[in-house]
This record gives sequence, C-alpha cells and structure tokens, in this order.
Amino acid sequence: MESLARTKAAQERIDGHAAAMTAPVGPVRQAEAATAAAQSAASARPVAGMSGAFAAYAERLAAFEKRERWRERDLLVKRILDCVLCIALFVLFIPVIALAAIWVKLTDPGPAFYSQERIGLRGERFRILKVRTMYSDADARLRGHLEKDPAARAEWKRYVKLKNDPRLLPVVGPLLRKSSIDELPQLWNVLRGDMSLVGPRPFSDNDLEHYDRRFLGFRETMRPGITGLWQIYARGGDVKTKATLDTYYLRNWSIWLDIFILLRTPSALLKTGSAR
Repeated sequence: MESLARTKAAQERIDGHAAAMTAPVGPVRQAEAATAAAQSAASARPVAGMSGAFAAYAERLAAFEKRERWRERDLLVKRILDCVLCIALFVLFIPVIALAAIWVKLTDPGPAFYSQERIGLRGERFRILKVRTMYSDADARLRGHLEKDPAARAEWKRYVKLKNDPRLLPVVGPLLRKSSIDELPQLWNVLRGDMSLVGPRPFSDNDLEHYDRRFLGFRETMRPGITGLWQIYARGGDVKTKATLDTYYLRNWSIWLDIFILLRTPSALLKTGSAR
C-alpha cells in the first residue's frame, strides 16, 4: 500500500509538470518550465510499481534537458563567433561606411545615419542603425504614395516593401539598399548584443500586423540577425515566404547552419537583380 501511495504521488507530481508545460505561456517561459520539469523528473527516485508512462515521460524530459544544455553551449559559441567576426568586419568596412555616409550627406541634407526601434530577443526593444537611404520626410512620402496608388498599396501589403519606393534618395538610395551596404552599421548592434550576424531580420511595429502572433512570439526566442535564410534565398519574397524561411531557421538552427548562411551571403548580395 505504501509503495502504491508513493507511486501515485510521483505520478501526480509529473502530471503537474505536464500541465505547467502545456499552459499558454510564451516560448521562452515554456522552455524554462520544461527544463524545470526535466530536472525534477530526473532527480526523482524510481519507486516500486512505477508505471511505464511515468518512466517514459521522465525519460523524455531528461532528453529534453540534455538538448537544452547542448543548445546553451551552442548559443555561447554563436555569441563568441559574432564578436570575433564582427570586430574583423567592422575594421574592414569602416572606409565603406564612411564613403556611403559622405555620399548621403552630399545628396540630401540631414543626418547620414538613421536609427529605428526594432523588436529583439524576448521582445526587448532596441534601436537599429543604418546608413540613411531615404528622404527625411520618408513616412509622409510613403503615405501619400499609397493613398494615390492602389497597386502600390497591394504591393506594400504583400511584401512590406515597394519595388519603386518614392522614399529612396536618388542613385545612392537604391544602390545602398541592393548591396546592403546600408546595413553595415548594424555590426555595432551585434557587438552590443542587440543582434547576431545570422538570424531573422528584426521587425519594426509596422511589420507586426502582417504576421501571426504565435510566429512573432517564436521569433523572439533568438536574437535577430543582419543576414538569414530569406536574405540568401528570397530577398524579394512576400510575407508568407519570409515567415516560412524564418520558421525553418528557428526550428533547425545550428552553428553549421549559421556558417552556411554566412558563406552564401556574399554571392546572394551580388545577385542584386532579385533584391526588393
């Protein structure tokens, strides 16, 4: 009887952990809850009469805990690679960034650099840095253009971008955009820890209305990146394509996938005809 009572108590504890894991919480909290459950189950002593379901559940939780330990190690390696590569790239591209900034200043009055609030890891907000490629009154120009042009409105809704964007500065704007030189100042964001070299692109508030809330929450489990899968495979892709590629990256992330994306990025940038 005492053995059965101990078995029942252990199963109730595991059921409690299972309920906590399936509760409607964010992806990060859910991972933390699962890890805590794995630790509790792994430390529980087997008792006589333990059911097969209990043992199998404890085994799955222990395996999950092991995967989480490996993931933490890989994330540390990812951060170290970010810092090392970022310092080297920053030194290499400082002259390019300076020349781009001077060209912007000669084309249009106003600051050479632009910052905008974006959403990062765990939903925390930060200011992303760019070389300015648009007129100072870009938002007003966009609103006026979309009000007058139904085709442009449909294009904006599908891609959240415009092929013929009235906000762009002449010559320098499209060139910096297509070559992604305007993104180079984000190396500073990587060094600060706001971003990673590889990851989903950071969303602004304007992007949120185009995506499912669960997908947006899933994206917040990893730092946003300067480059990613949709930058090398679908730079002109629509909202659905971007969501599909980001989801694939987040579910299958590894150091090797990051290295693959980094190696493919230069050749993708040379194919400027596909940029949107």
